[in-house]
Amino acid sequence: MKLEFEKWLEGQGMQEKAKEFFNEAIICFKVSAYRGAFMLSFLGFQTMIRERLLVSDPPSSNLLPNPATWGGILEKLRKPTEWDIEVNRLIAIDNSEAEKNIFMINKDVRKEAVFWKEKRNACVHGKDQISYPHVEALWMFIQNHSGKFMVNSGIEGFVQQVKLHFNPVENDPTTDFSELINRMSSVVHDEQYDELFRRLFDALPLHSRTKDYVKRFWLAIANSDDPIRENFLQYLKNNMHQFEDFVFTFPELLRYFSAEESTLRKFWNQHLSKITVYKENTENLYDIAHWLFANNKIPISEQAIFWDKWISNQTLRWIDELPVEFVHLLRHYGYFYAYKKHLLAASPARYNREFWYKQERLLPQYLTYYELDEEFVTHFNKALNNVNAGSFTEKISEAFYANEERVKKSYKEICDKLGINSYFG
Repeated sequence: MKLEFEKWLEGQGMQEKAKEFFNEAIICFKVSAYRGAFMLSFLGFQTMIRERLLVSDPPSSNLLPNPATWGGILEKLRKPTEWDIEVNRLIAIDNSEAEKNIFMINKDVRKEAVFWKEKRNACVHGKDQISYPHVEALWMFIQNHSGKFMVNSGIEGFVQQVKLHFNPVENDPTTDFSELINRMSSVVHDEQYDELFRRLFDALPLHSRTKDYVKRFWLAIANSDDPIRENFLQYLKNNMHQFEDFVFTFPELLRYFSAEESTLRKFWNQHLSKITVYKENTENLYDIAHWLFANNKIPISEQAIFWDKWISNQTLRWIDELPVEFVHLLRHYGYFYAYKKHLLAASPARYNREFWYKQERLLPQYLTYYELDEEFVTHFNKALNNVNAGSFTEKISEAFYANEERVKKSYKEICDKLGINSYFG
């Protein structure tokens, strides 16, 4: 049976030397050689930090003003007799005017790391009793905080590694990134998750046209175990533009916010209608709208207001052909009826040419997918006789002749019934 630390170790992308020490520690632990397990575990922790330092970029100038100092640190880290002393020294540095802690770890984590170093020294000299709780506690410390021991702080170092992983110039960005996800919770303190996600969104923006391998990374974060998932969803709730991008990219994950009535209301009331939707995003928009209506997230009394926002912002303007299920949704929940009211109320048919010109993309959808009636035909026929130039007339004609049997014929029949001359003859 695998230990929890053993499972955690498998998902970490550390160098082989550090992993070798940890594996030997696990073997010792399983045969109750706890002193050996403890010392090897601490040695693995030191080795892991050393290996990171040797391949790291130099600390920022505010942490290490003299660039030559970094060269001296690396020289000591390469010496077999000095490297462990230097690692311990770097961990223990208490920020002062003379020297800063290059890991930017907070005081509590630094003190705990120093405690385990002292405990290891006592263990080596036989001054302390060591049993399995000590080993397990050290392992828990390593699991919780190992990601913080990176130059320029855990967040800075981690974000740089993520950027490197997904940089197609230097790496194959489609390769497995699970070790990054596995290490994420050890990178930050509880209060730093917002900063981490903000920095990650800056480094790897998420929107509908994002590369698939980046989308998979964000999806993995959303589906990861707590505390990552819990903190990520909380971050999205507090940052509606990221929430908007995330939900529009992964509509199926709206269910994670099913109980967040305030967040959902803010989304559909203020953000959804303003999203620019192209043909390739039609399915995403449909999935979002369908989920909101199917789960009663938009009150019946406010559905007309909801559609008015779509119409005012011309949410559907870049979609030339609507899927059958989308047309059914728009009909069932009143979009086309709201659009007809908008046309009748917002435009004096004889005078407002500018208004009608702005309808050249939405109006063909109405003609194509909704039934004509006398009220609309009377109003629109007058407009056609006064607004008869440019791309507006071309697009309306296309809609009539593309659906000649249903649209043009129906339009002519209604005109005949009303005793008016049909613009389309």
